[in-house]
Amino acid sequence: MQKTRKRIGTILIETGNVTAAQLKEALTDQVDSYKMLGEILVEKGLVEEKRVTEALGTQWSLPVVDLDEYVFGAAAEILPRSLMERQKVFPLELQDNGAALLVAIADPLNPEAETELRAATRLEIRFALTTELDIASALAATAQSLRPGAKVQ
Repeated sequence: MQKTRKRIGTILIETGNVTAAQLKEALTDQVDSYKMLGEILVEKGLVEEKRVTEALGTQWSLPVVDLDEYVFGAAAEILPRSLMERQKVFPLELQDNGAALLVAIADPLNPEAETELRAATRLEIRFALTTELDIASALAATAQSLRPGAKVQ
């Protein structure tokens, strides 16, 4: 029997990040929008993007990482930069003696990213969550050192 995931709104209420009234307001706004609930809550200034990311980590049982804690090395050159920019992902580190690649992703509901990443490398792909802003900052910080079509392993 498959365990039902908690809804992100429920997690945000339980962690004290939003109130039931704020959640109801955002859900009402979401009806006429194609936006994700977390995006609406952040745009309204009701919760920080990092708190939404932490709630997503809880919801999807994925680790949440702070990219400021990583030193970008060889892993950052494994994927093509165009793929990283398009899918808003950033490779963090090689794991299991180089057999797996830990990749930071902002949206765990993006099947295109998973498909493209698995096609771009023979390595096992593992995911960790971070904010879109952190990924954009990591891409900007490594722009000088990463080539447009980085090598694919």
